[in-house]
Amino acid sequence: MKVFRYRLIILSYLLLTLAGCKEDTPLSSNASKIEQDYFEDYESPQEKWGFIDEKGNEVIEPIFDMVKDMKSDLVAANYRGKWGYIDNQGEEFISYKYKQAYDFANQRAFVQDFNNKWLLINVQGKTLDTIPYQEVMNHDDELALVKDGSLYGAVSRLDGRLLLPVEYDNIIPVIGGFILSRGGSYGLKLGADMILGYEYDRIAPADNGFFRLKKDGRYYFFNAETKTKSKAFERAEPYHYELTVVRRDGNYALVDKHFAVIRELPYDKVDYAGHQKWKYKQDGLWGLLDSKGIELIPARYTLMNRFSDERIVAASGDEWGYLDVTGKPVIPFKYPLVWDFHKGKARVISRQGIGFINKSGELVIEDKFYEVRDFYRGKARFQTF
Repeated sequence: MKVFRYRLIILSYLLLTLAGCKEDTPLSSNASKIEQDYFEDYESPQEKWGFIDEKGNEVIEPIFDMVKDMKSDLVAANYRGKWGYIDNQGEEFISYKYKQAYDFANQRAFVQDFNNKWLLINVQGKTLDTIPYQEVMNHDDELALVKDGSLYGAVSRLDGRLLLPVEYDNIIPVIGGFILSRGGSYGLKLGADMILGYEYDRIAPADNGFFRLKKDGRYYFFNAETKTKSKAFERAEPYHYELTVVRRDGNYALVDKHFAVIRELPYDKVDYAGHQKWKYKQDGLWGLLDSKGIELIPARYTLMNRFSDERIVAASGDEWGYLDVTGKPVIPFKYPLVWDFHKGKARVISRQGIGFINKSGELVIEDKFYEVRDFYRGKARFQTF
């Protein structure tokens, strides 16, 4: 109970809404009504954001209301309510003048000005195109989704060119095409062709060439290469390494790409765990199976994530730790909260704050941060106490 109470205290502290303080933000003489209204209600957080290096040293001063992860040469940063871009040393590169700013990819980024217009800019901050839609949603290096009212379309992030008209209820980009929704039903477009018509309740993206279809409460697989559809299942998980888990007649089973049963799985639930392993739930607890569905460890953990960097987060009661790819505990279950490993490090909470451990469980960055995120390009964003 002591651990449980301590965990609640820590989580409550970290999830509290940041205490704000009003700062005078200079408005230009031609500030729009939208900008004036925005800053009338804007509260700059007392706990600012900056960056640390992989030794835990502060390398970019925490002066920002918010920053994005350092995934490219230019990083979106919010200074006193306005977004712009800084370089990897924290120097202003594109001035703070935007209401919203997305990450750069292919030397392009989408931003929104204080007239609520969306723009496509290059790394010099030059506007390449105006995107005439109410909302832009970053997706990947090639495209972004756009929205007007309740309808979606897609544009190229290279030149702003319209790739799909704004006439769909939902769009899910996939390799070589799109999953599209109209009138509450889903279809599949690959290249220029509608491979599946609008007759499905849901279509999930493919793995190894298979798409998951849902219709009238039943699940199917569609092989995009052979254009064939499986028989119906009560439930179906995505394919991983040419295997998947389905439920039929109330029971789970592991099946191959030809839908032949490899092994019956007599469990309450089965999900993919990564690293060619499956996690299963029995009587409210989680265990691990190997790639063929054979038990590696019995169900003994209250929670379990997916593998990342050959480690998987698990919880035993109110204490968190890590297992290796064989299911063996390798980092003690002693933390009130932990995160997945990312590039050899994982964030953990202690009484002092948040720090980083390595894959051996050694504390490699002091647990002193109010908030800190994963490392990208050798730097992690952190927030001051």
